[in-house]
Amino acid sequence: MSDASLEANSSSGDRPPGRVRTLGVHPVKSLRGRHVAAWRFDARGPLLDRRWMLIDESRRFVSLREVPRLARCVVAWDDDEVLATATVPDRISFDWDGDRLDVAPSSSDSSNAETATLWGSERVVLDEGDAAADWFTKRLERPIRLVRHLPE
Repeated sequence: MSDASLEANSSSGDRPPGRVRTLGVHPVKSLRGRHVAAWRFDARGPLLDRRWMLIDESRRFVSLREVPRLARCVVAWDDDEVLATATVPDRISFDWDGDRLDVAPSSSDSSNAETATLWGSERVVLDEGDAAADWFTKRLERPIRLVRHLPE
């Protein structure tokens, strides 16, 4: 989105209004971000930004800092669906060097909630299932699970 812009009023009269030249959303923490032409925001920021993460066997977040090849994984979904409903999409696609996985996100039923550690803090998460875990485990050559932060 090189031409789109968002004008913002500056609180200081000596600075011109801000201009957003690109807008990026990172659905899965540490995977490649997505550039979008338009996006919805909620109280926490860009909708669905960093809503998912990968965790290891000890239920600890796996960082791009420790596994740089995570940046090779592209995340996609139907932007129109997300913009229209402001909810988790019905299907998320992952592409790693041409190998694709489609995942139907788990329901937000908190009875299936678990915990995982993100930067030393416990988070309530939902596991996105064995197919996603197997796919990421194969690519990273170690046990990995895809989990989603509960919206609450």
